[in-house]
This record gives sequence, C-alpha cells and structure tokens, in this order.
Amino acid sequence: MDGWSATGDPLITFNPGPAAIGRWACAVGPANRDEELVTSEPVPNPYPDGMPPRSPLAQHLDIDPVEVDEHHAVARIFLQDHHKQPRGAVHAGVLLSLADNTATILANRVNGVGGALPGFMVSIDLHAVLLSNVNEGEIRATARLVRRGRRVTVIRTEVTGEDGRVLTEVTTTHVPT
Repeated sequence: MDGWSATGDPLITFNPGPAAIGRWACAVGPANRDEELVTSEPVPNPYPDGMPPRSPLAQHLDIDPVEVDEHHAVARIFLQDHHKQPRGAVHAGVLLSLADNTATILANRVNGVGGALPGFMVSIDLHAVLLSNVNEGEIRATARLVRRGRRVTVIRTEVTGEDGRVLTEVTTTHVPT
C-alpha cells in the first residue's frame, strides 16, 4: 500500500525489487502516479512586505533573505571569520543553518503561516550532503518546493559558492506547529 494518508502524510512502501538485492528500497509518492506532487491551492502570503523577518540565529549568522515566492526562496551570507572552522573553510553548521533557514522561509510562505500570520513550520527531518567548501566570498542557498501536502511539506535546498559550485544539498521535511 502506498500513497498519502488521510492527514496528508506519506505512506511508505518497502519494495525489495531487483535493484534492492540484499537491502530494502523505499518509495514515497502519491497513490495515483498522475497526481500533482506540488499543490496549487492559493495561500495567503505571510510576508506582507515581501521579505520574512530574520530569526535571532539568522541575525547572528548574518543570513540575508534575498527573494521569496510561492516556489522558491533565496538567502545568502557574506562570509566572515566567525563563519569558519579553524582551518579556514566554512563551518558545516553554517552551511546547514543557511539551508535550513532558507527552507523554513519557503515552507512558511507556501503554507501561509509565520511572519505576520499565526503558526510556523518546523523541520522534523533534514538530510544533508556536504559536497565541497569555500573560505571566502558569498554563499547562497536556493530552496525549492518539492511537495506541499495537507500537513507535510518537503523542500530541497542547494547551497552554492560565488562560482556556482554546489557546496551542500539538503532536503528537509516540515510540519506545522
């Protein structure tokens, strides 16, 4: 049995098919394969002036939201010494904080919560792949909506350096508080 539960949460199917010899393969998706994964219901914009308020952590790390709409959000950090680990590269916690902050901005936007509206989307799962690093310049996170269900929202975020090289890929799952 696969698809989405009555609450909008994904149902997971374990399918030990030929590609999963000796391990389990996991498929998550809608019951009807033709179903649109990204919903198109209009929601109110929680950011009346177009930009989200900065959280205390975003202020501390100098995370600057650049743009946000119903499909993506972009934020950046101009690197300073306090963003780096002792060898001079960006601390992984900074990369992940930038990605999570940007994803949460988008999750709130697409669900019409946070900012000037009641409610807030929180991350309940985060998967990250740290691919590369930099020691100076600007790093930028671009979050894109993967799926918005009745309760669960999935966001995929890439953090890149100034040269466009992908530093980190992050997938987050968000639910409302």
